[in-house]
Amino acid sequence: MSKRILIFGATGKQGGAVARELLSAFGGSATLYAVTRNSTSPAAQKLEQQGVNLVIGDMEDARPESTLKAAIADAKPTHVFLMSNEKVGTFSKGSFCTQELAAANRMLDFLEACGTVQYIAMSSVAGCHQGARYSMPNFKVKEDIEAALKSRGMKWTVLRLVTLMDNFVDKELGGLTRTSVTGLANNSAMEMWYVSCRDLGVAVATCFAKSSDTSCEYHGKTINLASQKLSGAEICSAYAKVIGAEAKVKYTPVMGPCLMSMGFIMPDFVAMHRYWEKVGYPIEAPDQEDFKELVPEPWTIEDYFRSLGDRIPM
Repeated sequence: MSKRILIFGATGKQGGAVARELLSAFGGSATLYAVTRNSTSPAAQKLEQQGVNLVIGDMEDARPESTLKAAIADAKPTHVFLMSNEKVGTFSKGSFCTQELAAANRMLDFLEACGTVQYIAMSSVAGCHQGARYSMPNFKVKEDIEAALKSRGMKWTVLRLVTLMDNFVDKELGGLTRTSVTGLANNSAMEMWYVSCRDLGVAVATCFAKSSDTSCEYHGKTINLASQKLSGAEICSAYAKVIGAEAKVKYTPVMGPCLMSMGFIMPDFVAMHRYWEKVGYPIEAPDQEDFKELVPEPWTIEDYFRSLGDRIPM
């Protein structure tokens, strides 16, 4: 039976990359469906032009009259890429986590009710099992969502992400100019693990390609996706090389010393930054082996910057 693949977040960074890689991997041999709140958005329209069917609905809509359950059932998906919508709380630590967990459970209810879903690949966060220990509710909720997925009767794979390279073009989490790179690391010497959304897409495509009605090679596995461990200075050097900058490119942290001292305003964000600085993502050699089995040719930060093309400021 041909695969019917449902993609959550398909108009965003993660889901958009998953959609692109699934289109590349399966072409017309699988039917793709994208969940979107707005069918008229440029991203949704582009997916539709590429042959992706749109499933209209909002995963955060908890009203009984929400149409998303019926829309998902009509699609009859066999395979699903699932992600949760994370929001970082201000003033009140973990203020959005209850909403995030409820939305994820609601989507799992809808998928289970379909009766057609064989396999779910879900993105999560590397180190989420350390969320409670280091007082990071936005990590802990990912562990709770993983547990909810594993409790259902569907096959699953969890793909835990480190910091996304794609955040460098996100004005809220980073930013690029011709002379600077703004990132999540607290200073230019601090090393962090990074991965591209493209590599997430390749990993999901590999998982789905190696599944059938009777077998699923990666079922029951939790895999950390991490491509490179880099300092801010190394990222600036790679960026300067790609854009051909003659002057030195400066690294600027999103959270400088002043903001880090104001933990009462953004407690979730500050706790996460302290974790990155003091502990770091738990990536070991076996994680790298598992990652490269799914993604044999992962992108480097230089590959990612080159992929931006005309999105790099001139």
